Amino acid sequence: MSVLENWYEALELDIDPVPVSDQVVIGQRIDEKVKFWRDHTNDPKNGSLYDTLREKEKQIRAEMADPVIRSKMAESAREAKYGALDKTLNQTSLKGTKPITRDQLKRIAKMRGLTEAVVEKRAKDLGIEISEEVKTVSLEHYKEIFDEQYNSKPPKYNVFQGNQAQLESTGFDDYYNFLYPNENDRIGLVASDYYKAAEARRAQNSGGRITAERTLNRDVAAAARKAFENEDAKKDYDNYLAYSHKRTEIDEIIKEIADLYGGKCSNSLTSDYIIRLMSIIVDKDRATELFTAICELKGYSYDLSEDDSPAFKNLVTCRCGKVNDTTDDRKVCERCGQELWHTCPACGKESLSTAYYCSCGFDFSNIVRVDRLCDLANKALECFDLEEAKRLLSEAQGLYSRHKDLPALHNRLKTLEDKIGSKVTEIDRQVSAKNYNQAKTLFEALVQSYGQYHNSILQDRINDQLKLAANKLNDAKAKTDEADILQACREAYEICRDLPGLKELAAKYTELPLDALSVNNVAAQNVSVSVVNSKVSLKLVLPDEGETGITVAFRYDKYPVSAVDAEAQVKDFSIGELEREGLLGLERAQKKTYFIAVYLKFSVSGSAYYSPGIFCQLNLEEKVTLTYSLSKKLFSKKLSFTITPDKQINHLPQIDIVYNVGNVPVYAASAKHLITIPSQNISGNLICEIDPPSPFVRNTYIKPFINENSTGSFQLKLASNSSNKVS
Repeated sequence: MSVLENWYEALELDIDPVPVSDQVVIGQRIDEKVKFWRDHTNDPKNGSLYDTLREKEKQIRAEMADPVIRSKMAESAREAKYGALDKTLNQTSLKGTKPITRDQLKRIAKMRGLTEAVVEKRAKDLGIEISEEVKTVSLEHYKEIFDEQYNSKPPKYNVFQGNQAQLESTGFDDYYNFLYPNENDRIGLVASDYYKAAEARRAQNSGGRITAERTLNRDVAAAARKAFENEDAKKDYDNYLAYSHKRTEIDEIIKEIADLYGGKCSNSLTSDYIIRLMSIIVDKDRATELFTAICELKGYSYDLSEDDSPAFKNLVTCRCGKVNDTTDDRKVCERCGQELWHTCPACGKESLSTAYYCSCGFDFSNIVRVDRLCDLANKALECFDLEEAKRLLSEAQGLYSRHKDLPALHNRLKTLEDKIGSKVTEIDRQVSAKNYNQAKTLFEALVQSYGQYHNSILQDRINDQLKLAANKLNDAKAKTDEADILQACREAYEICRDLPGLKELAAKYTELPLDALSVNNVAAQNVSVSVVNSKVSLKLVLPDEGETGITVAFRYDKYPVSAVDAEAQVKDFSIGELEREGLLGLERAQKKTYFIAVYLKFSVSGSAYYSPGIFCQLNLEEKVTLTYSLSKKLFSKKLSFTITPDKQINHLPQIDIVYNVGNVPVYAASAKHLITIPSQNISGNLICEIDPPSPFVRNTYIKPFINENSTGSFQLKLASNSSNKVS
């Protein structure tokens, strides 16, 4: 009742602990209030109210004299003043059956905006005992609860969060929506399904014309593929999404309590927020703990007294997040229609649908996964894709071996394997051997016998490889150079081993079989020769292209002409010897010049073939020292260049003289060429005149080099009384 309907409130009469009923006292209060109302009819705020009450004077006197009406008004006034407080006190004390603590009393007073004295007096009026026991919980405890739910990040949180901004740039907030915007398309999908969808999306946006949008979609799809690379990765991503949703929900609740309710939560509002937290935490007790921690840490007041409503006691959270009231004995979710409980197929125990695991360890999500795998296996069997069906059923068996559909699917697989298994195995064998032409013939014969047989992936692979090989064969036919023709034939053979017409074309240009053509394109790498432990030794790196041995030929007069040069010394080495020793020893070093050729040996179709040779040279003959000097002749612009051998020689090698400005040349190739002194016969010293560089620059340095193509053992040495610098 309002002030215009309840005269105890209008007259401000006491109702606590017993309502005023003395008619003399009531009459005197009416006289006082009527005078007050008449004197304040011009009050800007309450003038009209006072005027209305003054006009009701006769009604007020009559109804306050009636015991029945007066009793109802007293009860109504008491309810208006103490109703909410009484309810809270009764709930907290279980209707007076247990005392309330001083902490509870303080919290109730703060919640109701009353003094502790008023609440304490009202509790005593209701016969509720107040316990002086102080039960305190430290803020550190509440912080631990809050941190556990709000700050304890799941594995890979930083990885997923780092990609979130890029994902949201596509207009989606998670990878599920990015890959399948229609939620119905996601029912029953497992990690491998999402992985394939992400890979298809990535491939779709790779290659071709590059745009910012295609690049963004490609990168997001690549990240999605990683999130779904297996079931464990998918579980990590699901935990990330659940945690992110929980943080967002907690942030919104904190903001609402502060902004909308001034930091105060009534009993009903407290219940609403606990139910809201149950949608993300599931368990009511843990949701209550978190709500309490939020309020204690933020300084919010709240009323946690028990609610007598059976709906609150029978709330069950579905996996979709909907909190269902099961008072009506409902068994399925009101929102998504899924079962609210499921029975463990391993031990028979009933658990909430939100439980990921049964107490016996069974993973409930495997039920949905195996449903999906069985459906895919059934489709694979319908098109006779036996290998895919076998893979799917093996995966399903490992996840949930007691699934009701598995026995029948295994029987179907065995029946089909008995009928066409050997034919499919032979096709796969030919494909593995790259005999795509034979595989195509077998595939077409199988389709003729079993019209329902279908394996588009295998069929496309066979046709694509045949097409690629045919293109290479056409390229070979269009070329005129023998080497180019054989190279194209080799590339075609690498794609398809039994392409019609390929063998015949290659036979026109080489005696090598097709499987030996690649020998021409490989050779030993990083070959070097030196003397190790008084032995001429080779170091080299193998290309790992199927070589079965190493053949080394060497001579003292010139390079060998082949791996079977009759005038050369030829030595065969095994791959294991090189791997074991790290080098190959030829013979004890002699004071000779070694001309060496290294060949890789290949065994193809029972015959031996050799790769092109790699040549190297080692000169161990005693070297002739050629001492040279540079000088400028008097009264001449020319330079005098003198070479003096340290022993009698008949022949001088070709010498290239180069120059550099600022420093002495280190290599002939890195300096500027000045003059070449040709190879020639000499009987003593060689003296010649050369023109200095033109235009001449100060700090010019000149140096001779023996030509790399020259043979013999020679080395140059600058005379002690000379200098490379020309000034």
